[in-house]
Amino acid sequence: MVYFTKASFNPKPMKIMPDIFCMMSPIRLLFLRVSVIREAVPVKTMNQILDNYGLGINVITVRLQNILPPEGPVQDSFEDVNKAIQDMERLISEGKQAYNAEIPKASGQALEMIQQAEGYATGRVNRAIGDTARFNAVLAEYRKNPEVTRSRIYYEMMEEVLSNNSNIDLIDKNLDNFLPLKSLNGNQTGGNQ
Repeated sequence: MVYFTKASFNPKPMKIMPDIFCMMSPIRLLFLRVSVIREAVPVKTMNQILDNYGLGINVITVRLQNILPPEGPVQDSFEDVNKAIQDMERLISEGKQAYNAEIPKASGQALEMIQQAEGYATGRVNRAIGDTARFNAVLAEYRKNPEVTRSRIYYEMMEEVLSNNSNIDLIDKNLDNFLPLKSLNGNQTGGNQ
């Protein structure tokens, strides 16, 4: 262990602190547990830094004892800082929890939307390729015999349009009296009932 007395204390070794705890604030260092400090600052690293400064000090263990501030306003401030650090850690934990709850869900939804869009695009491209091939086949037949192909296309289209409706009435344009015989509610009027 290393002990400094008032007579032997030299401010020069205090320059070691920024090297050892460069990533930690002094307030946070006050509240770290011994195990955390042992993990954060291995004895070997401390001895290397001390050797670089040429101090001739060899650290064997690092052991922090209970830190008790003096009673009064200092103790109140110390407790306030402790509560603030606990609140900060709680808020960081809550933030990480919210992040872990929302970000993967949003990433999954985004990935799903991308896959749907890619699937839609692939379907449209395949449909367009099929329509083009079908058109080219019909065009080749049309060039061989235009009249037959035109009639076939017309009949195919009529079949497609008329096959979807079961209530189809074909009306001759020369028929004069169809409307008076047609009932709008589906019942036949006139003729055989």
